[in-house]
Amino acid sequence: MMKQSTFFTCLLCLLAALPLTMRGEEELPSQTVSDGVLTVTVTATGQFNSSYSSYQTLLQVQPAEQPVTTLKVIGPLNGPDIDRVRNLLSETLTTLDLGEARFVGEGEYVYDNVYKADMQDNVVGYRMFNNSSYLHAIVLPAGIKRIEELAFSTCNSLESVTMGNELTYVGKSAFVSCRALSTVVWSASLDSIAEGAFQRTNLTSATLPASLRYIGKRAFYDANLADGLTLSEGLLTIDDEAFVSCKFASLTLPNSLTRAGNSVLSSCNQLRQLHFGSGLKKVPGRFMAASPSYNRYVETVTFAEGVEELGDSLFWVNYTSWATLTSVSLPTTLRRIGAHAFHNQMGLSTVSLPERLEEIGPSAFNACNQLTTLTMPATLLSIGSEAFRSCSALATVSLNEGLLSVGYRAFASTALASISFPSTVSSLGAGACYDCRQL
Repeated sequence: MMKQSTFFTCLLCLLAALPLTMRGEEELPSQTVSDGVLTVTVTATGQFNSSYSSYQTLLQVQPAEQPVTTLKVIGPLNGPDIDRVRNLLSETLTTLDLGEARFVGEGEYVYDNVYKADMQDNVVGYRMFNNSSYLHAIVLPAGIKRIEELAFSTCNSLESVTMGNELTYVGKSAFVSCRALSTVVWSASLDSIAEGAFQRTNLTSATLPASLRYIGKRAFYDANLADGLTLSEGLLTIDDEAFVSCKFASLTLPNSLTRAGNSVLSSCNQLRQLHFGSGLKKVPGRFMAASPSYNRYVETVTFAEGVEELGDSLFWVNYTSWATLTSVSLPTTLRRIGAHAFHNQMGLSTVSLPERLEEIGPSAFNACNQLTTLTMPATLLSIGSEAFRSCSALATVSLNEGLLSVGYRAFASTALASISFPSTVSSLGAGACYDCRQL
C-alpha cells in the first residue's frame, strides 16, 4: 500500500511539472503593469481575446493618478485578438506597442463596427484600425510586410507611427486624413508608397529610405513637410500630384529618378530651391503644375548633367507680376527648351545657353524682360515663334552659323539695335524683329 501511495504522489508531481498545454489546460497570458504600461505576453492566438475581460478589470481598478497609457503585446495575435486590442483603447490608453507582437492569418477582424475581413500573416489589413479615434501612437510588429488600403484612415488623433524594418508596402490611403500624424519612423525595406497614403497628414519632415522605388499619386498631398523632405538615391518614380501643397523650402530630386508625373509640386508655395537629378532625361512640362496659375514660387533651379529636354510650360507663370525665378543653371547635355518653358519669368537677368542646345521652343523666354544679352550656341538649329518676344531689355543677340529657323516674331518688342541673321537660316518668320524700336 505504501508503494502505491508513493507512486501516485510521484505521478502528481510529474503532472504538476508539465506545461499547462500538455495537461489539457489553456495557458493564461501573463500581464504586468509598470510605469503606465500594461504588458501582455501571449503564447498562442486567441489567448488575448479569451482574457479580454481581465484586462478590462485591471484597467478599471487602476488608480486615477497612475493611469495605463500604453498597451504592449508580445506574441501572436489573430483576427479576434486584434478586435480586442482596439477595444481597449480609451481616452487614457492611447498608445499601442506591438513591436514584439506577430499578426497571424487566422480568423476575421471587424472593421467599421459591422464588416469583417480575413486576417493575414504579417499584414495590417484593410481598414483594420480605421477611425480609431483614441489611437495616438503605434509601434507596428517588426515582421509586418504590408499596410493595406485605408488601414489607419481618419485616425484623427494619431501622431506617431513606427514601422518595422520588414515593411515593404504602404497601401492606398493607408493614413489619409490622419490630421495629427507628424512623425513616421520609416522601414529600411520600404519599396512602394501607394496613392494617397499620407494625404492630408501633418508630417513635420520625412527622410525617405534608400529602398524606396515608387511614390504614388497624391501620396503626400497636403502633408505639410515644412521642415524638409529628403528623397534618397534609389527612387525611380514619382507619380502625379505626389506633393501638392506641401511646405518644404527646397528639394533635390535624386539622380536615380527616371519617371515623374504631372503637377508633382503644384501649390508648393514655400518652395524656393529646386534641383533636378540626371535621371530625368526629359523633365515633363507639367511637372510643376498643370496650370501657370500654380507655378509661382521657385526662385532657383539647377539641372544635373544628363538632363536633355525641358518640357513645354515648365516654369510658365500667367503674369510677369507673378514671376519668382531669378536663377537657372542649365546642363551642357540640354538639347531642347520647350515652348513657354520660362514664359513671363521677368526675374531672369542672365541665362547661359549650353553648347549642345538644338532647339528653343515657341515663347520659351517670352517676357523675360530683364535679359540683356544672349549668345546662341553653335549647335542651335531652331528658335521658335515669339521665343524672346517682349524681352524688353534684350539689346544684344549673337546668332550662330548653322541656325536654320527663326520663328514668327521671335525677337519682337525687344531693345535690339542690330541683329545679323546667319546665311544658314532658311526659314525666317514674319515680324521676327517686329516693334524693335531701336533697330
